[in-house]
Amino acid sequence: MSFLLSIFTFINILTIRIEWFYTEIVVQLGDNIEHYLMIPEAKLYVDDVWIENPLVFYERDGVERTFKSTINTNVTRDYILKYRVTFSAYYVSSVQSITFQVVDEIPPIIDQLPSFLLPVGQKLPLLSEGLFYHDNYDSVLNISVSIDSSSVVLTRTGTYPIIYQIRDGSGNLTEQTSTLTIYDHLPPEITVKKEIQIPYGESLSWRDFFTVKDNYDLVLSVRIDDQYIDYQHLGVYPFSITATDSSGLSTVLFQEVTITDLDPPTILLKSLPAPLSVGSDVSDIYFLSYIVSISDNYDQLDISDVTFHHDIEINVVGTYRIYYMVIDHSGNLAEEELIIKVSDLEAPDITINIPFIYQVFDSEPHLINQFSYSDNYSRMEEMTCKITATYKMNVVGDYPITIEVTDRAGNKTIYRGYIEVKDVHAPMITQLNDIIITDFEQKDLTFYFSTEDNYDPASKISISIDDSNVDYEKIGSYAIHVEATDQSG
Repeated sequence: MSFLLSIFTFINILTIRIEWFYTEIVVQLGDNIEHYLMIPEAKLYVDDVWIENPLVFYERDGVERTFKSTINTNVTRDYILKYRVTFSAYYVSSVQSITFQVVDEIPPIIDQLPSFLLPVGQKLPLLSEGLFYHDNYDSVLNISVSIDSSSVVLTRTGTYPIIYQIRDGSGNLTEQTSTLTIYDHLPPEITVKKEIQIPYGESLSWRDFFTVKDNYDLVLSVRIDDQYIDYQHLGVYPFSITATDSSGLSTVLFQEVTITDLDPPTILLKSLPAPLSVGSDVSDIYFLSYIVSISDNYDQLDISDVTFHHDIEINVVGTYRIYYMVIDHSGNLAEEELIIKVSDLEAPDITINIPFIYQVFDSEPHLINQFSYSDNYSRMEEMTCKITATYKMNVVGDYPITIEVTDRAGNKTIYRGYIEVKDVHAPMITQLNDIIITDFEQKDLTFYFSTEDNYDPASKISISIDDSNVDYEKIGSYAIHVEATDQSG
């Protein structure tokens, strides 16, 4: 509060002003008020000029029905205490209300901050449990607690911050961070799915026989310790399987594996066996000769280990099967079938019963009646016969003839020969005159004879006379030999 005082003199008028400073005082809770009473002050201005070190008197214990004793620094609130200042040299004074604000600026103290260990997947615990705190002024009931656990993921392992904020009634804040650790407390589970048995030649794969799962991890480290397994020999061997999750928790399971020979032997047969001849002797067939090879993944086998049976009817053309079987030492059975044919492999037989020789001018012959044919399997009516021949019965000569006989199986026999049209009759000789020789000289006696033939003209007939017995120099009767030869000889 300022006062203006006008002093009139005969010379001039002075303007006086009192200005107060530090009229609002912050008092720390519990402090001695005496430490603060001297803080407010007033300054005197004359014609707006500050008067330094004037004679001044303060009334600081309270005026105008305010009292210093009402200020209790142990209770936070605002207290009003009126001050009076007097500048006696200038005959001025001023009363000012001074506000003393008793405040609590000390934050609460956290005596114990809890931390938590929680198995993965569990519910969030009571985070205020284990939290202890106090305040210099407010009771616990008047202190607010805020807990921030928003970053916690209950389904994921890890260490998460828990932020605690403790605020007293004056708004003083204490903040501290604790931790909540989500951990995996359960080791993986290993379950046997089926009997542990592997074929010879394969290694042990845990996925075939075990189910491995974990309460948290989807991907686990699984290791098979198979150092005691002899994969090269059949038998029963111990081994262990270890499953480890990302938290390092492990489960070990000891088991036994049986290595067995599950693969049957392999029989390799000829792909295109030669057909068997119908009517042949079955006992002459070496059935094992149709086996190309016999093998097994473990045992040493040979052809002598193979047994067989068949349904072959050797006297009937058809398709048959030979059944081969072999069993290895583990009892694995291999069976193979070989398809084989019984076929008519022999061609028919052609027999010429009557030679194809004819007298010229004979009637047309029935060639089919002069030969016969037969087959080892086909009946005559099942065979075809084809005769190919061109000949003339009125012309002597050798004419080619081809006979083709084909059985039901397609086997063919071809006979190639000749049809002979012959002149088998000798010429006739006629003596024209008696032969009388009077001059004792040798003569050409052919003029005494004529010839006639059923086929050749006389000009084609040769006459030869053997007169070696005739003595042309001596009278007598002699015999001569006359021979006529036609072109057929």
